[in-house]
Amino acid sequence: MEQVVSAPASASLDPQVKEDEKVYLGLLVRASLLLLSKDFPLEVQRHGARMIEHLLKFRSEELSSADLLNLKVELVKYPDVDHAVSKIANYSEQNMHRSNLLPLSANNSPRSLAAEETVEEYNSVASSPQFSLHLDIFDGPVPIYSLESDKSCHSSSSNTSSTRSGTSNGLTSESSNSNNQSFVRSFGLSSDAQVDYDESELEVQGLMSIDISDNNEVDDDPEDQIIPKYHSVFGTRITVSKKIADFVHPQMLGFDGKAYGNQVNGCLLLVEHNILCQSLVITSCFRNLENKSILSLLFDSLNIIWNQPEWKSTFLCTGFGLSCLLSGSHFLKMVYNVVKVFENELKRSIEEDFTDFIPLLPLFLPLLLQLLRCIHALWKDQISCNLFKELEEAKMLTNGDEDSQVNETRKFLEKIRESGAYNIIGLSMSLDGAFTEILDISSLSAAFVDLDSMEFRHLSKLIHLVLSPLVKTCPREFWKEWMLNLLGPVLRHCEDVLYYAWFSLLHQGRAGASYYFGKLPGSAESIEKLEQTILLEFTRDVSHLFGKLCSPELNNGLSHEYFEDASDKKMIAFQDLDSISSNSLIGYLLVHDCFGRLRMSLFGYWVDDEAATKAIPFCRTLVLLAGVSKDERLRQLILHELLPSVTKRLDAQLPCAIRHLNCKLNSRISDSVNKDLIVLCQESYNCLYSNVHAQSQDLVVEYKDRNNAEDNFSCWFTKLKEDLRKKACSVAPKEFKGGKVEWNWEFEDELGRYIPVYIDMLNQVDAMEDVSAHDYFNWPVLLQKLKPEFRSKYAIKSSDHHHLMAISYMRRRKFNSTAQVRNHKIMCEILSKLIVLTPYIKGSDCSYSVIDRLEQSAKALFSSFDSYDVEKSVDVLLDSVLYLWEPQFHPLIREGHKDLLLWVIGELTSAKEFNHFQPLAPDPEDFPPHLKPHAMLYIANKLKTSLYALAEQQLHMHEEYDGYLAYGKLDDYIYKYMTSEGYFSGKDVDSWAVPQQFSDLDRDLIKLSLQRRAAIVQIDRQVHTYLSCLSVLLEDKLLKDRVIVMMNELELEGFFDTDSCHINWENKRFTELVDNFSNEVFKNHSLPKHYIIRGIVDCRTFLIWRDGTRRSFEQVVSEACDRLTAYLPQFWRDTRHYKHYFYDIVQKPLEKIFLCQAHDFGIFSTS
Repeated sequence: MEQVVSAPASASLDPQVKEDEKVYLGLLVRASLLLLSKDFPLEVQRHGARMIEHLLKFRSEELSSADLLNLKVELVKYPDVDHAVSKIANYSEQNMHRSNLLPLSANNSPRSLAAEETVEEYNSVASSPQFSLHLDIFDGPVPIYSLESDKSCHSSSSNTSSTRSGTSNGLTSESSNSNNQSFVRSFGLSSDAQVDYDESELEVQGLMSIDISDNNEVDDDPEDQIIPKYHSVFGTRITVSKKIADFVHPQMLGFDGKAYGNQVNGCLLLVEHNILCQSLVITSCFRNLENKSILSLLFDSLNIIWNQPEWKSTFLCTGFGLSCLLSGSHFLKMVYNVVKVFENELKRSIEEDFTDFIPLLPLFLPLLLQLLRCIHALWKDQISCNLFKELEEAKMLTNGDEDSQVNETRKFLEKIRESGAYNIIGLSMSLDGAFTEILDISSLSAAFVDLDSMEFRHLSKLIHLVLSPLVKTCPREFWKEWMLNLLGPVLRHCEDVLYYAWFSLLHQGRAGASYYFGKLPGSAESIEKLEQTILLEFTRDVSHLFGKLCSPELNNGLSHEYFEDASDKKMIAFQDLDSISSNSLIGYLLVHDCFGRLRMSLFGYWVDDEAATKAIPFCRTLVLLAGVSKDERLRQLILHELLPSVTKRLDAQLPCAIRHLNCKLNSRISDSVNKDLIVLCQESYNCLYSNVHAQSQDLVVEYKDRNNAEDNFSCWFTKLKEDLRKKACSVAPKEFKGGKVEWNWEFEDELGRYIPVYIDMLNQVDAMEDVSAHDYFNWPVLLQKLKPEFRSKYAIKSSDHHHLMAISYMRRRKFNSTAQVRNHKIMCEILSKLIVLTPYIKGSDCSYSVIDRLEQSAKALFSSFDSYDVEKSVDVLLDSVLYLWEPQFHPLIREGHKDLLLWVIGELTSAKEFNHFQPLAPDPEDFPPHLKPHAMLYIANKLKTSLYALAEQQLHMHEEYDGYLAYGKLDDYIYKYMTSEGYFSGKDVDSWAVPQQFSDLDRDLIKLSLQRRAAIVQIDRQVHTYLSCLSVLLEDKLLKDRVIVMMNELELEGFFDTDSCHINWENKRFTELVDNFSNEVFKNHSLPKHYIIRGIVDCRTFLIWRDGTRRSFEQVVSEACDRLTAYLPQFWRDTRHYKHYFYDIVQKPLEKIFLCQAHDFGIFSTS
């Protein structure tokens, strides 16, 4: 059979990858040799022997001849390290060791003798006095993959295992030798190494049964070969040998027994990963100098495995790969043992000041974080949809019904994530040099970047085990690096998800954000109760973290004595929040927007006494910072979030969701918590009543003159509760009665507090220039476009601020609404340039020839415009402007009515801008879903009760009046009474221009319509006059003869040579002849000059070029005039646009209606 020369094990040609593989194998060789050292007990030396056997069986081709020789020689030097190794020539024993290294396939559920022996060996190690770690789950190797469902699909693997188990004892030396060589070749290994071996090497050859002779023949058994088939992202598709099928995951094998080369390589790395983990656990139990060296080698090897391309492509890129890695619990058991060893050693190092393991942290943590990212990824949507059923069920909270495999997998996932990885990270933070030498913030941030994939129970563990130690131990100089990159994202995430969860529980009866509860077992009722329990526990954990943030050690210089007495008139040394942040962690986090919106949902709206108790110190610190810093955002937070929610918790007579849920969750209300909340309210009042805030604070101005601060607060707080009760007792608007949405007084109150902020945002967006920019999703750019005073007022210091989302949507809406307006402005600009462009564009020109000309000779003039806009404008000019308004071309015609053409273009484009413009106005879609019905009612009522309603009525009547004028019933009056400027007196308007049905129409609007109509009437009369004068030529033969003589003379003078650039159109003779023609044809009529020139061109056309008959006249003159007069009614409709106060109100409702009264809402609004 033909020899296979291509090896699937290493398909990558990347030199760096090859170098990494070389380093990795070197580390394995060094580690295995060190484990055989006499410095270690016999149990460790046994494991070294197993590692050497593995390398000789599966890595011999990749090892150098020197390494091969060293490994075999070292194995011979220690014949007594293992009973199995000393009798390696016995092939039954050899197969037992193979079962140790290559765990049995899916169908080998009974344990082999080798597995039982390994259990005894590990138990002997565990019982050793030197073995300081108790491993309750370390019971020896188990199969890497144990998927019962794969039995039928992968019978070849099963048959291989049964065959090996049943016949191994009867193998002869010759057959074993043949099989070993076949196995080496089938895995892509060569057996023809050209090395000179001495007798020791030959002895090793005999012991290990490895044929090192130069043999190019391949075993005749086709099932023992790897045959390259085709390539893919996973490497070459190969037929997997029966001898290596045991460590290839069953679901990676196709029905044809083939797998991808990279996946086979990845599975080999997984075997070695498990061997290394076992080595780590065993070796870590013995404390000597060699121990440190071997642990470093083992950790280096594991880290290299996690960076191997085959490992990443096989296990880390898809849900299928992760399932193959993490299912079956064998891999998880191995890594958990390592994690547990390190956790215990780290605790011992901290408690006993023992430093042996601390130097290994930089080697261990990268490995730990990679593993943690894998576990986190199981909850990501794009991964979880492809997980095996076992892993999907293991992610759920236990319900006691799963099989032992699922429970075991769940147990390892939880222990590795929480008590292992999280705890090790948190413990490491207490070590000297943790933030300079041991921990790397970029790696930690990457491990926790997918917060959306973490459930509440996971976030709780993260808070307790990682973030709490971080807050306690992080030095001030590392706040920027650690607080902003690790703590800040978690705080913002918690604020966001807790809002949705608590808001839904308050107003819909069930906690929202269901994803973060995970898949809970049980009935619907039990699940709902369990969700409440989980939410309460998580809220308490978050409140606990916030309580730690306000510790005095982290907030130097802040004291609650600042505002104990609001009546004290002494001035307080106010500071900028930025300066406070240098000594205050809370101030620092506030400056950098790490708290999100800081809604009271963070603390469960005070409905839980335990969470409230933990959160009150933090809120008191916020109030203190608001007082000493003059920070507007904190002041708004106190007014719109803190005081309303605390008042609703404290007022027993107020029918509200917070009070209702508080009573539901607590059998009795805690007096101590209520007293603490009252203190919080009083400090908030004192803060608002301070010298700086009192002058502009409506809440306290009524009680400024009272002498006793306690009485001041009591009166103010009583009034506050009365106002809320009054709102709660309000009658629901009629618009809500019988509707699908129930009116909610709390939503109405919330809307009142939000409206001033919302109108301010609308005003900011409306004032932004450059509406053509596609910047509505570029939040950093939008941030820079906001006015400084607006950013200061709402403390918008970064593009992460929540207001930027609403501003982005408003900006997009404005961009879309003005898109057509921008297009019409561009077209107007292009048309205006085309009209005056010389040589002039003629109505008879073809569009493509005009565009070619523009590209050749006027490219610079139109370079700032899009080519599509230029082409479209050329078509409009030729088909809609010149075709109607300039049926005959002559340079003097264009010069004479250039202004008319520009006016026509301006009227058309201005009207289109007028009709397509959509103002930026309040829109219910901008509001949160629960506020939309209330916002819709507010907007409608605001428009209905303002001048907007009157303006709409007037504009509707004005449109009807223009329709009335379109019939031409008043055209004679208009032509008779209009002045030269087109104006009409009020007396004239009242006498003939206002029919009874329009008596209520504003007179200024009537005058605007009459002025616009006057222009249309004048054009219509000029066209009829022109047509009438030229038609005389058909009846007056003498006049016709005189005109023909003038035409001939003009012909001789070159008057009709319109394409020549050498003609002087101001020629005196031209002027005389044109005046003579005007006196002859248009006598007693004062038409514009362009009509005179047009008359000359028309006369030449139908008198000289044609036969001068009426038919010729109609074709040349009448058709063009009739075309224009027939278009004038449409032009009247298409150019309808006006400037008037009523139009301003409708087009600018934000400015004219809402900005005037934006601050008239809510008891918590400010003046």
